[in-house]
Amino acid sequence: MSNLIQSHYGNEDIQKLNMCTDINKWKSEVTFIKIENEFYNRLFLSKLIDKTEINRQDLYFLQQELENLNNKNEELLERLHAFINQLDGYNECEDLQCENFYLNEIQKFKIQIENYFFENRNLKTLVYSYISNGIKKLL
Repeated sequence: MSNLIQSHYGNEDIQKLNMCTDINKWKSEVTFIKIENEFYNRLFLSKLIDKTEINRQDLYFLQQELENLNNKNEELLERLHAFINQLDGYNECEDLQCENFYLNEIQKFKIQIENYFFENRNLKTLVYSYISNGIKKLL
């Protein structure tokens, strides 16, 4: 419960707490997406997929899209680690211009990562649809 806002916290403390919470949440999500994508890649290369009615062109498309997501995922994971390291710089800011720089960087990244999560959910919905339609004959 140490992540709760205490009555003695100022606006800066609350902002830092929220920033750290967001970064940890994003890191967890990106890590899970990596594991999930590895699972789908192994599934698409397995003999199990040969027993389904999934169109090979659709399968190839999904594999390419997953590869694109993997590349973005790796890039975002690297950037998250960089942001974690940059938080020390934010903590040492002594003026408003310095704080605004870090806050704007975090805000830009937040928009990018939220867009990535949206893109990931859309692709996974497509993957689920193709897999469930393809395995109908096995059920």
